[in-house]
Amino acid sequence: MAKKSFGCRRAYPKSRNDDWPMHIYRPAVRPEDIVCRAKNCCDSKTNVRNGCANVIASIALAEASVAHILNAEGEKIQKTLELASEPGEVIAVNRSVSETVRHIARLEQILCEKLALAKETLEQSHCAD
Repeated sequence: MAKKSFGCRRAYPKSRNDDWPMHIYRPAVRPEDIVCRAKNCCDSKTNVRNGCANVIASIALAEASVAHILNAEGEKIQKTLELASEPGEVIAVNRSVSETVRHIARLEQILCEKLALAKETLEQSHCAD
């Protein structure tokens, strides 16, 4: 099969089987099927650094969001303790907050893995200098 040429992030290769419409059959793109004609695009250390910087920035934004969520959950508990008339109300809010914290803990694990991958990518591309 001949290599297809198109700019980065703009186009997708045609179906390998031209008898099938694209919305039914969309094969995985193999790297050898793509030729990038954009200058300084695919082989540039700058793009690796920028990509990793964007990943790290997204992790920082997610961490800021997590901090706000945890703060809101703490305020929820404080307000419940002020206004609750029955122990059952406090227990229900505590369960809700506990579930939220469990989900946040999983998110933190994912963010940690994402950061480790960004670090590994920088080290493998020799861009860490």
